[in-house]
Order: sequence, then structure tokens, then C-alpha cells
Amino acid sequence: MIILGIIAIYLLGFSIINLFGRDSSILEKIGLSFLIGCGVETVFMFFLDVIHIRFTAWTLLLLSFGVIIILNLNLIRHYKELKNPFNPLKNKLREFKFNRFCTINWPWISLLVLVAYLLVASVAKSLYWPVTAYDSVAGYDLMGKAIANEGRIFVSLFQWNLQGPRGIYPPLAEGTFAYAYMFGMTSSKLMLSINYISFVLVFYALLRKYTNRISAALFSLIMIVTPEMYAFSSLSNTNVMGAAYAGLAIIYLFLWTDKKNKFDFYIASILMGMNVWLRNDGIIFNISGFLILLWNAFREKNWKPIFIYSVIAFSPFIIWTIYLKYVIGISQDRFVNYLYWDGDRFKKLMQWIKILIMNTSYYGWSFYIFFVSLVLNIKHFYRDKIILLELIFISFLGFAAVYYQLDDLKQDPLDSMMRNSFRRGLFYFIPMILFYASTNKTVVRVFNWIEKFRSGNIKIKEN
Repeated sequence: MIILGIIAIYLLGFSIINLFGRDSSILEKIGLSFLIGCGVETVFMFFLDVIHIRFTAWTLLLLSFGVIIILNLNLIRHYKELKNPFNPLKNKLREFKFNRFCTINWPWISLLVLVAYLLVASVAKSLYWPVTAYDSVAGYDLMGKAIANEGRIFVSLFQWNLQGPRGIYPPLAEGTFAYAYMFGMTSSKLMLSINYISFVLVFYALLRKYTNRISAALFSLIMIVTPEMYAFSSLSNTNVMGAAYAGLAIIYLFLWTDKKNKFDFYIASILMGMNVWLRNDGIIFNISGFLILLWNAFREKNWKPIFIYSVIAFSPFIIWTIYLKYVIGISQDRFVNYLYWDGDRFKKLMQWIKILIMNTSYYGWSFYIFFVSLVLNIKHFYRDKIILLELIFISFLGFAAVYYQLDDLKQDPLDSMMRNSFRRGLFYFIPMILFYASTNKTVVRVFNWIEKFRSGNIKIKEN
């Protein structure tokens, strides 16, 4: 049953992606299909909950396949004109000869083997161990079980105030976990594992737009071996999922500003919407994107993109806030609602940020690699991917400001929030900074030289 459910997710996501263009790579489409498909399934759950229809696995399947058919009506009408997507692969296999064996890109293959091994290890760990993380046992996974059992978002836990602080999060994570339970899984962790694999596939595909195979595989590997993030990849939590949605959304938004491809713009907008459908505090990344698009609108005198982006990216946040307040009856009030200055608090915040990003046991060498790449690319700093750096910088400032504005009287003190929540929140920035580190002009030039040397296309002077 779960296989049918996962197929429905992929087909739904794939159908939506194809509305915006079909020139992306197959890896990119496979990864995005699951990320977007999961989000849309939870939107279905929310819609059915609002109109008071109890949903089950079969309800979601019927709704999903109905939408899939509608989205692909034009494709169905012209099915005879479709080309076999496997023809290019068949042609390559026919052309392959044994004497080309030595020309295979073995460094690239070796890196991909390591990537695959680590992903399989993460999935194995995820499926072997039950859900044990406190945030999930008392929050996300608990809500997922309740949603699956009752077939609605407004579950009975709210009536007795048993939902806990994580129970009021938007329903993407809880709904995704509920989806697994509704389709017969005994653990929700399979969904997180597929989400993580999809995240890596899309990240690799995006790197390939700017870099060669060795560089893309290496930096994908570096992202995977980020210690803290890899540890959480097998836990039923929201932080790695947040890195997938917010991190990839920022990259796609940069891609649109760089290449003006309609596909990149709409995928960025949808992922931003999914980002706040996962966690409300992810709104910081949506605002960062809005500010960049606002500047772009003033510069190009074109307001259509920012209007479309705002509708897609901010609607989930607004809808959930209204639902939480007027349907469930809970208001989120965790912040000091006015601007203020506290020098000691600011100093403590900066100290924690320095301690965390420099700790290699948490993030490996990711931040060091980013800082080194900035220095190496100093010659091209203002001309090479400056918008991506602006998106990262604005997002980081906003993310830090959220923790500065937290009211210590309404949740754990700052030290505890930085040690736990902020530490995991830095996952969001790992794909962004590694994308920049891999694709800036200086690093691309280095890896192009390595590729030429590997393939024998570079001449070495003899003394």
C-alpha cells in the first residue's frame, strides 16, 4: 500500500513540475517531485479538514490521481507524439565500447559511490530504529499518528491541550508522517529518508548547472557528511526537511535572477510556500526572497514576478496563522513585539553564533569552505553570484534577529534556544553556502583544470 502512496506523491509532484517547463534534468525532476508532491498531499489534507471531510488513504489516492489526470489531460491527448525518455540512455549504451573503459570518470564514480553508501546507511538507520527524538515523540510524530487515526488536522489533542508546542506547527511534517501511517507503515521515518535523498538529488542537479561532475559530486558529499545534519537525516524531525525546502528555494531564486528561466522562478516560489507550510519561522527566507525581488522589480520596472511570488510564497503562512487563531483557537506569541536594544543579549547571541559555526563536530568544514571560497573569489566578489550572497546574508541576519527578539519569559532562555534550536536551524544555510563555494568562478576554474588534467586535455611543460 505504501508503494502506491509514494507513486501517487511522485506522479502528483511530477505533474505539477511539468506545468512550468520540461527542460530540467531527470534527477532534478525526481527529487522535486517528492518534495513538492508531499507538500501538495498535506494541502489536500488541510482542504478536506476545512470542509469537514474525514480523509483516509483511499480518499487521498482518489484526489491525487484525479488531480494528476486533470494536470496531464493535454499529455494524454497527444500521447502518440511522446518520445521515449530512455532513448538517449539506450544510444549511449550502444555506443559504449570496452576500449572506452579507461576513459570513464573514475573520480566522479568513486564520489557517487560514497554518496550512495552514505544515503543507504542513513535510510538503513532510519528504518531500523523507532522514533526516539523527543521533539518527534512528543510533537511531530505524535501529531502524525493522531492525524492518521482521526483523518483530520484539527485532532482531539487540541481539545485537551495535549498537542504541545510543536503541535501548532504548520501541517507539512505532521501530514507527511500521517501519510506514512495511513498507508500502513509502522514508522514515519521512511518519508524523511526519501525527502533527504530527494534533497541530495536536486542539490547535485543544481550544482551540475554550473560545475563539472567531479565538483558536483564532491560538494554533494561534503553536504551529506555535515555531521549534525547527517545525524538528523534519520530522525523524524523538521530541520533537515527545512534545509531542503528553504535551502533549495534560495538557490532556485538565485537561478531565476541569473538565467531568467520561468521554471526556476515557479519552483522557487512553490518551495518557499512549502517552507512556511513546514515551519512558521521559515518566513525569514521568504522575506529575503521578497526583498531581492522587490529590488529587481524597481530596477526592471516589472512587478508581475513579485506579485506571483508573494501569492505563492506567503499564502500558506497567512492561511495557517488564520486557521490556528480562529479555528483551533491558539495564538503564537513567543516574541517581544517591539524593537529594543540589549547589549548583553546581543553579545551573547554573537558568541553563540561564533561557537556554533566554527564547531567542526556540528557542521564539518562547511562554513570554513564557504569562507575560504569567499577569499579565493575576492577578485570576482562583486560580479559573481552577488545576489546569492545577498540572499544568504539577509536570511542569516533575519534568522539571528528572530532569536534576539524571542521572549525568554515565554519559552526557554536564549542559551538553551541557541544550543538546540539555532544549532539545528543552521542546517538551512548548508546547501546555500556550499552551492556558492562550489559554483563561484575561481572554484569552477580550479575544477575545470582538474577535469582537463584527468582527461589528458592539458599539456604539462617538460623541463
